[in-house]
Amino acid sequence: MARSKDRKYDIRTLDRFLRDGKISDDEHQAYLDNLPDVAEKAATVEADFEENVLEKKHQE
Repeated sequence: MARSKDRKYDIRTLDRFLRDGKISDDEHQAYLDNLPDVAEKAATVEADFEENVLEKKHQE
């Protein structure tokens, strides 16, 4: 769960807070600009994707 101070920037609530004026676009951008770069902690993931899976499922 998001830390208390970060809850207003949580993607699940962000649109509502922006729309209601509880945070501004500038505040949100400043928050994003101050996030640490954690790219070196990322894991490589390999995945194989099959095309048209949803279309095939709907045809069944």
